[in-house]
Amino acid sequence: MKTPIRTSRTRFRLIITLFTLLCSLASLRADEFRAVWVDAWGAGFLNASQVTTLVSHCRTYNFNAVIVQMRRRGDAFYMPQAPNGDPRTTAIASSFDALQELINQCHSGTPRIEVHCWTPAHLIWANQTSAPSQPGHVYNLHPEYLMKNSAGATFMAEGYYLDPGHPGAAQWNYNMAMDISSRYNIDGFHWDYIRYPQQDSGYNETAIARYNTEFGLSGNPSPSNAQFSTWRRRQVTDFLRWTSSDLLAIKPNLVISASVFASRSDAFNARFQDWAAWNNEGLLDVCIPMNYTSNNSTFNTRTDDAWVNQGVRRIYVGPGAYLNTKENTVTQLNYVRNKGFLGSSFYSYRTPNSGTVDQTATFTYVRDNYQPTWQNVPSLPWKATPTKGTLKGTITRQDTGAIVYNATVTLNSSPVRTQKSEAHGKYAFFEAATGSYSVSATASGLGTANGNVTITAGGTITLNLVLPATDTIPPVISNVGSSSITDSSATITWNTDENSDSVVEYGLTTSYGFSESSASLVVNHTINLSGLSASTLYHYRVRSKDASNNESVSGDLTFTTLAAGTVTDIIIDNPSATVAGSWSTGTSAGDKFGTDYRFKGQGTGSAYLQYTPNILTAGDYQVYEWHPAGSNRTLGAPHVISYNGGAITLNVNQQINGGKWNLLGTFDFPVGTTKYVRITDGFADGGQVAMADAIKFVHVAPPAPPAAPSSLSATAVSGSQINLTWTDNSSDEANFIVSRSTTSGGPYTDIATLSANSTSYNNSTGLAPGTTYYYVVRAVNSGGSSAFSNQASATTQSTSLVQVHVNSITMSWVKTGNKYKARAVVNVVDASNVPVNGASVTGNFTGAFTNNGVSGTSNTSGDATITSTSSTASGTVTFSVTNITGTGLNYDSGANVVTSAAISR
Repeated sequence: MKTPIRTSRTRFRLIITLFTLLCSLASLRADEFRAVWVDAWGAGFLNASQVTTLVSHCRTYNFNAVIVQMRRRGDAFYMPQAPNGDPRTTAIASSFDALQELINQCHSGTPRIEVHCWTPAHLIWANQTSAPSQPGHVYNLHPEYLMKNSAGATFMAEGYYLDPGHPGAAQWNYNMAMDISSRYNIDGFHWDYIRYPQQDSGYNETAIARYNTEFGLSGNPSPSNAQFSTWRRRQVTDFLRWTSSDLLAIKPNLVISASVFASRSDAFNARFQDWAAWNNEGLLDVCIPMNYTSNNSTFNTRTDDAWVNQGVRRIYVGPGAYLNTKENTVTQLNYVRNKGFLGSSFYSYRTPNSGTVDQTATFTYVRDNYQPTWQNVPSLPWKATPTKGTLKGTITRQDTGAIVYNATVTLNSSPVRTQKSEAHGKYAFFEAATGSYSVSATASGLGTANGNVTITAGGTITLNLVLPATDTIPPVISNVGSSSITDSSATITWNTDENSDSVVEYGLTTSYGFSESSASLVVNHTINLSGLSASTLYHYRVRSKDASNNESVSGDLTFTTLAAGTVTDIIIDNPSATVAGSWSTGTSAGDKFGTDYRFKGQGTGSAYLQYTPNILTAGDYQVYEWHPAGSNRTLGAPHVISYNGGAITLNVNQQINGGKWNLLGTFDFPVGTTKYVRITDGFADGGQVAMADAIKFVHVAPPAPPAAPSSLSATAVSGSQINLTWTDNSSDEANFIVSRSTTSGGPYTDIATLSANSTSYNNSTGLAPGTTYYYVVRAVNSGGSSAFSNQASATTQSTSLVQVHVNSITMSWVKTGNKYKARAVVNVVDASNVPVNGASVTGNFTGAFTNNGVSGTSNTSGDATITSTSSTASGTVTFSVTNITGTGLNYDSGANVVTSAAISR
């Protein structure tokens, strides 16, 4: 009995041992980047003892890399040297070099730990109440470098930023990066805040001046302007391209990385941080999306998006451990590992878990459940076994030696690659195929410079090009076309490959005869032609002359103006709409209008795309919308239409009817840009998205004017009133307009606007006694006015009638024997409440007895006494006035104070 029991226990122990081994093996992975961000805002490396603890923790818990914050807010936790202008931080002892101590301890002993120097690029100060204490801090020394929003404020989001569009700010950050990388044996250089803080930013005066000069503009662009957004993205990318090429030239094995917004659409649209493009071009070695969330669904979606946007480089995912329990941090790390990523870095060392911080428990759990053994950092193939190289250089002028911005640099590889030099004249081609190639550079107003290079695997080759001052090459004209053609105007557009002026010659033949021009030197040309004849074929050609007076002329082209009165459709695609809030840009839908569209999840309605037409002809317009349909679209995308009658919201089911124009309705629009259509995020079905693609406005031609009224007649009824009647001969009038004159045949003055279907009008104002008046009537609608009716005339009575009315009625009883009579005293006054003498008042007694048609005449006090017949009946008797007559009098019953009165017995 004992032997079987021992055998069973032995097998059970073996099963448990194998299971444990398998679990451990499942959590292991050779060569995996396991880093932790170590911030400078608390214990971590503020003295040598803290560094010793940090390094011990990394080796104990199997972290093979640290990303350490050596620049907190424009200061240095190392020993800076000129031209690096960052001052020493006040957070550590003046003699303590935190970076060197980290390198010493991480690189000595085993296993070796990589040191990546973390530096926020553009966020340089955060205190609104006091400036940095160091006089040499960039905030104090160069306030002209600071970012501004469109209102001119310098504090935004997390604090004060350097503007990437200011060349001086970029040079300041470049000097800092070169100083650290050239003097310290770091393994990697890690950028943070290499972006703009928000969409409404980038309005530094120097940056805006550069932007306006580049595109021939003035004033401030809107924060959502597509061209301005592209330009701001370029400023960040240009800086990274320049800096990365120079860092790798001095330290080829340096790993250049950056922490970026994990939401790629937010990074692209609101921060102007196009990290997917950086990965495709190879500007970074490692990109680390800050996937800070405790929502695993959101975390997984962002991780999946990162996986397909690694380009030619590598992404390590950065979970926000400070938002998560230790268990969920491991869950997220496992998702990253199982997706196939070769590493991660979590934030942060000082706060590794949500709730009450417990470094020991959290790091122990992460080690035991995710990284139980030490693994080395994985190699980067493009550094370990490179197959391509990098070409960089500077473009300058031969005559002055000044750098050249926006020079076009061409690397004649296969395929040919081109690039614009950045604000310091720098260019750099990463991932260049090995071999020997020619390189050329050109710029507006300058000649061409040529050179030859041989690209070697893993090498960084420098080729500086100097442009001659004499330019003999005329602009190259392309994309000439006509658009926005109406019955009297047209717009001519074209492009040139360098800044040049704009001239359009046009006319009825190829001799032209007319011209419009602009002296501004631009590459995108627009000339508006006006005063053209309708339904006419016009010939035209364009001319452009550069700053060196080299001119090009296009061939002959034609356009035909529209027929008179024709109004062209207005189509506004989403890139031309005004954007409020954070909307993502999409291109994948096959049924989109144009090249892209915008989309957004449910919100409060404050985020929108506004489509504002420039209405040249007032009137009715059919409004259409275009959306890409799909099952994740909202069933009720709010479309707010502002028009002459107010505003209306129409909800569009975007799961159907995609890829076509859908009519929303017909609305009246005034001339100008005061009305619009807005697509908002205020829809009801959460989890869906609203699409904002394109809106079209189609003018509805007005109807023909209505038929003229006829048989107009005029009758004078007093010295101050003439009554009109006529025949309505139209079924589509909107109004009738009555006009009057004291001269036969006019001119007439409009005196009344009446509703449709009217056939009479009483003119009781503006008339004098004994005067002849002449009248005409016309019908009108949105198409215009009919002809006048026949003229009718009437002469007012010589003396105006006195308008009289009842002022009061006093009732009483008169007894005769055993019978009673009811008596009514009616007070009659004129329009000025003056008693009227001689007015005959007629009325009826009703109730207990009836006595109709009785009357009395008013005395000098205006009182008319009217008495009923005798009666023995009892009850209530009421007297009601039915008429007042008299010479020169007119009874105005509408002015009565009272019309009847009662008495009872």
